[in-house]
Amino acid sequence: MRIVHVIGGGDTGGVMTHLLPLLEALRSHVELRLLCIGGGGLADQAAERGLDVEVVPVHSAFDPSMLGSIPRVLKGSRWDVVHTHGSRANIPLRLLRPLLRPSWRLATTVHSDLAHDYQSSARGTAYTALDMATLPMVDQLICVSASLRRRLARRGYPAARMPVIRPALAPDPTRPGPDRRQWDLLTDMGTGRVSLEPVAGLPAAMRAVDTPDALWIGTVARMVPVKDIDLMLDASAVLLEALPQARVAIVGDGPERARLEARAAAMGLGRQVAFTGRVESIWPALARCSAYWLTSVSEGLPLSIMEAMATGLPVVATDVGGVAEVVEQGVMGILVRREGAATPEALAAAAAALLTDRERSREMGLAGAARVARDFVPSNAACLYVRVYERMLGERSA
Repeated sequence: MRIVHVIGGGDTGGVMTHLLPLLEALRSHVELRLLCIGGGGLADQAAERGLDVEVVPVHSAFDPSMLGSIPRVLKGSRWDVVHTHGSRANIPLRLLRPLLRPSWRLATTVHSDLAHDYQSSARGTAYTALDMATLPMVDQLICVSASLRRRLARRGYPAARMPVIRPALAPDPTRPGPDRRQWDLLTDMGTGRVSLEPVAGLPAAMRAVDTPDALWIGTVARMVPVKDIDLMLDASAVLLEALPQARVAIVGDGPERARLEARAAAMGLGRQVAFTGRVESIWPALARCSAYWLTSVSEGLPLSIMEAMATGLPVVATDVGGVAEVVEQGVMGILVRREGAATPEALAAAAAALLTDRERSREMGLAGAARVARDFVPSNAACLYVRVYERMLGERSA
């Protein structure tokens, strides 16, 4: 089989974390190419991993010239399946469908809910409308979580054409495992670490507010409205009042960062909440943390939680999207219902419970790490995708 995956070359975050290990696993089963619309982080990392990458130059996210460039690039080879990811690829390829070879099948992985991603903005409304209008041009949809499939089915997407294939986490020799976590440095009553070895590579913003007895809870997120970092700041204020030695690490960047940092400072949290910005590696920050939290409005299936769990961190999260498909309530973390219950007080209480109970945190962390290692393996996900492709091509031949 000859499969070409198409995505915006500058895409980062969960989509990149999902796609790269999947493609590495898939290339042992199929002939594979990655077509990136524009250059950027994803295209560069894919090339570094030895994947067959081609970049379609563009001047903006939806440069009209791509409607001429993409067919020229694709028609140079005989593909069986064109597989798109993200609105920058989904919508152009669907619009171009009449210009592609009739024998080619078109697949789309749905990673998230556009309506939530853009928070009812004009852009989000337009993208969602275009997505719905062009859906009949797609032969196969794949959802990253059962929750996302249910949500899309309620809007009229055909549930029978949406198998669920959850993302997987690639092995990483630089990732700290649960066996390397310093559980013995936590105390049951939250009095802090009795001793501390410095974490190599700790982001400067964390070093600036770190103390030997600090109890860190962290997140890795894009600074965008759907992640609701405002709720995290409100919860941080409650947590820090009850547990002054707590510290909050917010790792990542995005358009909301300046506003959020200013708000944290205005709330008097500047010496206890660290905004690290973009970092070369998230592992040092997570290695210093004792728990992980996420306060999103919506998620497909959050790779950031899987990454944290793989290091042995227990999780506090809003119970949205596919979060509960990764984190078993009370076993690997504490989930707080978003509607009516995801108050700052509820999130702060859950965070304090994990930061101050060594044994419970350790058990949850080990359970989460075992779940990720067992259930979210790239080779398994690749086999599921191959089955989908085979079924698509079988339907084409029938």
